[in-house]
This record gives sequence, structure tokens and C-alpha cells, in this order.
Amino acid sequence: MRNSTSFRGKRLERRASEQRRGGTLNLVSLMDIFTILVFFLLVNSAAVEVLPTPQAMTLPNSSAEERGREVPVVMVTREQVLLQHAGRTLSVARLDELNEGDKGALPALRVALQREVELLPIENDTERRTRGELNLMADKGTPFATLKRVMQTATEADFANISLTVLQSQGGGQGGS
Repeated sequence: MRNSTSFRGKRLERRASEQRRGGTLNLVSLMDIFTILVFFLLVNSAAVEVLPTPQAMTLPNSSAEERGREVPVVMVTREQVLLQHAGRTLSVARLDELNEGDKGALPALRVALQREVELLPIENDTERRTRGELNLMADKGTPFATLKRVMQTATEADFANISLTVLQSQGGGQGGS
């Protein structure tokens, strides 16, 4: 006895049985997409370093291409001097108190720097130690004499490299007129 079902009938029966079972989802493609998304987010989140900019200061602009490293930051706002290190921000002194004193180093800042940042050995020199690098973030209108006193204090506190934090201009490293 021959099967009386045609090819069309068999196809319709097969489609009906597949619809009763429900569709399948190809998870391999979905996992590939999520893996690529995770790698993209990891690479981009690690490449961006954002320093906090208090509302009370305006940073100067720069055209430098090189990025800064994660180091302690001394912030000189319009009202006070702050030290940011290891995720904490400490108020060191009020700016009006600093301007009243002598024109040398800032003792309160030196004590805070020595207390918060540990000394590290210098490569190929077991005798000397340094506290490494320090970023100085100051308001655009901060007098140079105040910046000089902060840099002098950081030098006396054994910091080897002091960098001034600026905003990067959109033009890149090209010279202007």
C-alpha cells in the first residue's frame, strides 16, 4: 500500500509539528555578541582616566597629547587646598590662611603629603627614596606665587615629579598663531 500523502502534505505536517514544539534560539550567536560587547566595555573603561574637577575651579587649556598617570593630586581651589589620594579627599588648609603667612613652604600641606603618601625606593639606588609623582590641579586664576609655594612644599616632601593638570585643547599638539 502506497502512502497517499503528497510532498506538500508532508511539508505542512512537518511545519505544524515544529510550531507546536516552539521555535529554537541559537545561543551561540547571542553569546558571541555579548562577549564582544564585554571586551569593548572593558577596553574603553580602562583607557579613560577622569580626574574630579571641583565646581570651584576652572582649569587652563593645553595641547599636549600625553595622558597623566594615577598619582596623588593637590587641588588649589579659589578657597582651599585639597589633597586627593587613594580615593580620599582631605582638606589641607584654607587659601586665605596660606596667603597671610610667610612666603616659604606650606607646613600643613607638607605634613599631609608625608602622612598620606609613602616613600618608595629609587631604581638602582638603595640609599635614596622618593614619593614619586604628584599632580597639581589649580584654578586658572591662581597666582603663580601660590603655585610656587605648593611646588616647593611638594619638593621638600620628597616628590620627584610634579605635573600641572590642564584641560586638553581640541587642536591636539599643533601650534597656534
